[in-house]
Amino acid sequence: MTKTNVPTVLLVSFVVLSATLANVLVLSASDTPTVTIFSSGKMQQQIPVVNAVVHKALLCWGGVPSEDVGFAAQFDWIYMSSETYQLIPSIRLMNPNILIIGYVESESPTSGSSPYNNFTVSFPETCYFHDVNGNRLHFADGTPFMNISDPTWQGICASSAAWLVANGCDGVMVDDVWANFYTGIYGLNADPAPSASWWNSYDTGAKYTRWQTAMRTLLTAVQVAVGKKVVCYNGSQGGSTVYPDVCGAANLEDFAFTGATDTLNWINTLETLSVTGKYVIAEPHNQAADTEANYLYGLCCYMLGMNGPNTYYCFKSYWASSKGFYSSDFNRNFGRPLGSKVQVAASVWTREFENCTVTADFQSQTGQIVMR
Repeated sequence: MTKTNVPTVLLVSFVVLSATLANVLVLSASDTPTVTIFSSGKMQQQIPVVNAVVHKALLCWGGVPSEDVGFAAQFDWIYMSSETYQLIPSIRLMNPNILIIGYVESESPTSGSSPYNNFTVSFPETCYFHDVNGNRLHFADGTPFMNISDPTWQGICASSAAWLVANGCDGVMVDDVWANFYTGIYGLNADPAPSASWWNSYDTGAKYTRWQTAMRTLLTAVQVAVGKKVVCYNGSQGGSTVYPDVCGAANLEDFAFTGATDTLNWINTLETLSVTGKYVIAEPHNQAADTEANYLYGLCCYMLGMNGPNTYYCFKSYWASSKGFYSSDFNRNFGRPLGSKVQVAASVWTREFENCTVTADFQSQTGQIVMR
């Protein structure tokens, strides 16, 4: 097996890519309106600048047939696995403003659609995660769990990211970065299953300091490798606010469909991160059935929290066998928000826009958009 030479990655401060899409509306501070929210008696002094239309994002895994290039091109932001990079020129021809983001796994070289398939790599033993007895840890499918703190593994991730941007991507999404990701690991065959005692031997403390330090180093290495391109980290609830200072974008996986309290936390996270102007993608992914009702609810939750010019909504994944649900609501002009979200019942929140009123009930997981 030929071993790929992994370049040494110097950790330096990075420059976050900023891009202005054609449909981004710019509003000066002096033009920012104010409005009294009578239902709550609160005065909204500063209204965030957001887009009048929803920015559409799409996950494209497993390859996109050439006849579906037009479908992918109607989105503003797409995640693509390495199998489909050959289609990038065709997609850009149809949509020059699209942002195409490649996929990097932080914890595995082979699970899913991984760009590491473009490399012939021999992994030294230090690249693998081990339990206290020195045994490798695996996912349920037998895939080895990689040691995110190992410099060689970090270099392989960085090299993979560099390959993706060299082949046409505008950046990369680094998957599975949240601090408690170890809960997704399961022992297989002779490998001992991870346990609380195993994890505590690796990283004690509620904030998972060792994990976060290692992941920040990995993400910084990836950012250095891609230069001024976008690095997006994929975080679930609890890990989504950890790395925005070392990345230019955040993907909020499992957004809005994980319970009433969790949904409000997700919306607040979207609100907090997007006000910085960085890219933030609200992405329910596999949490909801591919139906119009679920699409509408997720969209309403997104609109309650969208709070900056670079927010995107990504309802479902595109798999080669099915395009999933696509709604014309994506393309409606909702107008700028006239204030922040307002609570009107125990689990019901609403928000006024120039051209509509948006309401979401977190308990029943239903949403409504009433156009004016």
